[in-house]
Amino acid sequence: MTPAGRLVQVFSAGQYWVQDPSGVHDAPESMAALIRGSVQRDTVPLLLALNDGKVSASLTEVAEAGRKMPVLEVSLPGAASLTLIFDPVTTLLAKSKYRMAGPAGEVNVEEIYSNYRDVNGLKVPFTTEVRRDGAPAVHRTLRTFEFNVPVDPALFNKPS
Repeated sequence: MTPAGRLVQVFSAGQYWVQDPSGVHDAPESMAALIRGSVQRDTVPLLLALNDGKVSASLTEVAEAGRKMPVLEVSLPGAASLTLIFDPVTTLLAKSKYRMAGPAGEVNVEEIYSNYRDVNGLKVPFTTEVRRDGAPAVHRTLRTFEFNVPVDPALFNKPS
C-alpha cells in the first residue's frame, strides 16, 4: 500500500507489469531494467549464488566509522558491480553499494540495513535506508516477514 493506493509490481519470466489505481500497465524497458537489477541484488539468492559459485566476488575490507569491515566486491552478469559491506561483530550485512540509472544519469546508491530480527532462524533487516548520491531517497520498514509460504502461481498472471 502506498499513499496513492495499492501498487502491485510483477517481474516474471523477463516480463514486468504494474497494477495501480489507474489499471494494469506494461512497464517500459528502462523500468524493467531497474527491477531486473533489484532482483539480481536480492540478498538471500545472491548469497546462495555466491556460495554455489554461480556469481564471483573478491574479498577486501574498508574502514568505516573507525573500524575495518569485510567487503565482498560482487560481479553480477550483465549489471554493474555490487559492494557488500558486513559488520565484523555480527557478520550481518550492514550495507550494499552500487550504481544505477537515474533520470539525470547514473547515481551512486547505498542501502543501509538495520533493526535485524530473528524470523525462524533467519536474521532479517526490518529497516532499510536507501540513499542516492548521499541524499535520503527511501526509508523502508517491514512490519512482518514470512518465507517459504505457499504462493498461488496465478498471482504472477497479468490481469486483463
